[in-house]
Amino acid sequence: AKLHNTGNLFWNANLGFSDFTSAVPKNAGTDANVYVHALWIAGLVEGDTLGAGAPWRGYEYWPGPIPESGVPSDCAAFDQLWSVRRSDLARFYESGEATEDLRTWPAHLGAPVIDGDGIPGNYDLDAGDQPALRGDQTVWWVMNDAGNVHRVTRSAPLGLDVRVEAFAKASTVQDIHEATFYRYTLTNRSTSTIDRAFVGFFSEMTGGYNYQNDFVGTDTTLSLWYTYDFRPDIYVGGSWAIGATVLEGPIILPDGRD
Repeated sequence: AKLHNTGNLFWNANLGFSDFTSAVPKNAGTDANVYVHALWIAGLVEGDTLGAGAPWRGYEYWPGPIPESGVPSDCAAFDQLWSVRRSDLARFYESGEATEDLRTWPAHLGAPVIDGDGIPGNYDLDAGDQPALRGDQTVWWVMNDAGNVHRVTRSAPLGLDVRVEAFAKASTVQDIHEATFYRYTLTNRSTSTIDRAFVGFFSEMTGGYNYQNDFVGTDTTLSLWYTYDFRPDIYVGGSWAIGATVLEGPIILPDGRD
């Protein structure tokens, strides 16, 4: 899975059609791919409909958090995705050897930390702090919608910080073993209320370049949308299927409006 800090998880507009997919299983070629899976947000701000999206091109997110000034200026300082595996932690505790991402885990930007030294708010790996990993590998990054021109939604920015945890876990349960997970934390950094906000995803899944053979479906009992095909002349086992679901929605606030 090729991840990006511009709102889209897989598609890279600077590359060709041979280098932009999430493949299941790994190195599966064209058996089951997600070409695009992008975060979309829209809401009312002082009566105007504002939004941020990331389809094939024209990403409306920008690496890094929104500073106190409200106007991001230097994305290069935050243009990074930090990746840590549980095996990295095991190696560190056995030998003291730490990967660069483990050593520089960006707790100061909001990356989750297990506090091992009793000092809240810091990150000191040698003193016992460690990344709060989900699964066997976690990739973390932060982006915002205020530092980029909104060429797709053609609206003003919402002023959102978006922190993302992408993770995967080896498991004897096939559904978990062949899945990747993404957790988004959205924070309104603007001075305006975002009312009636909707959060969703633009997604394209396919089994190859001949998309005309693909079918789509939904399973409402699982909140699952999926793409599938039956091609015994091409695929091992005769068919493939790939899908996505929202496992957990927004946290309900006491006022009942979220």
